[in-house]
Amino acid sequence: MRSLKAMSDALPQASLFKALLPLFASALVLTLTACMGSTPTLPGQNPKPTSVLFSGAPTSMPVGTSATIDASAVYANSVVINPATNTPNMLVNYSLQCGSANCGMLAGNVEVGAATYTAPAAVPTGSTVTITATAQADSAISAKATITITPPPPPTLTFVAPVQGSVQAGAQAQYAVTIANDPSATPQVNWTVACTGAACGAVAPTTTTSGQKVTYTAPAATSNGLVVTLTATSVSTPSDSVSTDVAILPPAQTLASGSYVFQLQSSYANGSPAALAMDTGVFTAANGVVTGGEEDLLVNSFCGGYTGQCPPAQASEHKVVGGSYTGNSDGTTKITLQLDSGTTQTLTGVVSANGQGFTAQIDGVPALVSLRPQTSTAAPKGGYAFALNGQSYDQGPAWMTGVLNIDGTNSASGNGSVLDIPAPNLSYGGEEALAATAVTAPDSYGRIVFALSPAASDNVPFPPVYVAGYVIDSGHMALMEVGDQTDNSNFQGQLMGQAVSQGAQTGAFTAAGLANQSYVFGVQGLSNNGYGDLAGVLTFNATGGVSGLMTISDLSGTQAQQPLQVTGSYTIEANGRIAITNVTNGSIYPWSMVMDLAENGRALAMTYTGQDIAGGEAYLRATSTFSATSLNGAYGLNASVLYTAPSATASVQSTAQGSVSAIPGGSSVDLTGFANIAVPAANTSESNAISGSFSPATDGVMAGTLTGLNVTSPTKAGQFTLYQIDTGHALVIEDDSAQETLGLLTAQP
Repeated sequence: MRSLKAMSDALPQASLFKALLPLFASALVLTLTACMGSTPTLPGQNPKPTSVLFSGAPTSMPVGTSATIDASAVYANSVVINPATNTPNMLVNYSLQCGSANCGMLAGNVEVGAATYTAPAAVPTGSTVTITATAQADSAISAKATITITPPPPPTLTFVAPVQGSVQAGAQAQYAVTIANDPSATPQVNWTVACTGAACGAVAPTTTTSGQKVTYTAPAATSNGLVVTLTATSVSTPSDSVSTDVAILPPAQTLASGSYVFQLQSSYANGSPAALAMDTGVFTAANGVVTGGEEDLLVNSFCGGYTGQCPPAQASEHKVVGGSYTGNSDGTTKITLQLDSGTTQTLTGVVSANGQGFTAQIDGVPALVSLRPQTSTAAPKGGYAFALNGQSYDQGPAWMTGVLNIDGTNSASGNGSVLDIPAPNLSYGGEEALAATAVTAPDSYGRIVFALSPAASDNVPFPPVYVAGYVIDSGHMALMEVGDQTDNSNFQGQLMGQAVSQGAQTGAFTAAGLANQSYVFGVQGLSNNGYGDLAGVLTFNATGGVSGLMTISDLSGTQAQQPLQVTGSYTIEANGRIAITNVTNGSIYPWSMVMDLAENGRALAMTYTGQDIAGGEAYLRATSTFSATSLNGAYGLNASVLYTAPSATASVQSTAQGSVSAIPGGSSVDLTGFANIAVPAANTSESNAISGSFSPATDGVMAGTLTGLNVTSPTKAGQFTLYQIDTGHALVIEDDSAQETLGLLTAQP
């Protein structure tokens, strides 16, 4: 048994009276006597304590840890305390009892009555230690505190962020793991590499300390969908380990010599924050060097502090005077553009084998950017379905879709041209007829300019919108609002989008030609529940009816997010405009959609139902029955992700671009690969391994899971529905409530 004696002049109970005695001792005694009707015990009369009081004793402690305990003898209220002489004696003696020889240790403390208890290095028999505090003034008076001794917390192994989720064949990447709660004085981990049926690569060194980097070298060649697993295992406790998957990519696809049209949308411009920045342009690449190009830039500053109309976006046109491009070890490509203003833009992202790509960053900041090879700069002719989205002059969201018929030389007569503007809060909106407009001849980089203006017959005219178009090829243009920011009679917004040719079908669309065709669609935008995604497949019959499946996804948790059976009605105009109405399953609110048809099975789509507005694309679905082998091979992945960041007050928009391999099996289609995920909340991006599995279905609507797309929890699997378009394309939509993800899979040659 151990004992501990401490100084009395720091005793808490005595300190209450320290300022009163001895000056007020007589008055206090008289008062207590008068109030209680009895004579108090005075110093020198050797009173006995009535009990012992414990304070601060924990109920449990891990082995080897320490805690402060405190106990003191308690006397009747009538006892007068003299702190100068520790009269009466309030100190205690401590003792330890347990089922083993070692119950821990007690050590003195500067506080009277307090002691530091250190738990034993091992859990004692019975798992408990009892501390007894016995009053020094009376050994018959004591109190006990029982403490459960627990094993030490297990070692914790954590990969040091960011964790690279993909490595090119033959390239290297570095990884590190931190070690916590390891019982060893020199914590270490052993590294291993594993994969299935192929060379897996190697790590060096194979043993590291906490935070020490290891270099992984990928195998020189890769097979379809090869994913290796890096595992770090604790040397002290081999049952504790941590792993990460790494997708092994073919050598990076660099840009072939030629011209490329790009579009970007970001919250940064020229290295500075902006409410919204949009950029559309073209650059010419040759053997790693950017030799020229041009672009249109729209930047809107934050509108906070303005009591009236927000200032219009600032429009500018720039020449690209130089730059470079190169591949990175993680499978991305970095493109640097030097502008005539002295500004340098750096785009980082993924380029597919056909030269198309989607980048995840602009100047190191997450952004949504598309890249397509330019194969023609010839003047566009015929009908074009088009879509524009962004924001209006007051920085509110704005969507537009329509058809522009360029039926003259450098002109559009207005015949067959139409514009849809869902604007429930404005004086105009709905279907609007377009007036004739001039279309400038393409410059050397394929840039044209035209106006979207209301026809004279329009009862509620809308503000004109001036648009620059960058010709991509004979069937596509990249669009950007330009030139009207200084004229308050114009739209004065920020809009960006695309136009798709209608080709030989211009002005010749019919209900008979649409009958029995199915279109897979995906749109995203605003709903009464905030931002939302919709995806599905609709089949048009010969009598004006539609039916199909639709998935509604938002973060409210109130929508039925599994595919719903829906029906509705439609009408079609000769210019390819389809008005789809009253789409419902009987329980959801009926909604409407406009689809503007283009050639080669493409369509631009927009839904609008009250305050719910969303825009996107639709694709003609193959008529053949799908099987387990219909999704097979390498696919590029381009997805939009909306998630709730930790401590964020609003949802955050992100992007995911990468490559996956579809590997069909008897009862499932497995997906493996990687994606670069933008993390706007941290102004960075990370490369995640992608894995998943879907159940084949003859209608091409597959249920399954994908792991690696969750921005805040990359290892968490999400529930998805895959709507297959044909063997080369599919839409995927997340249908749980973790986040909103809408993506397109496109076969890579």
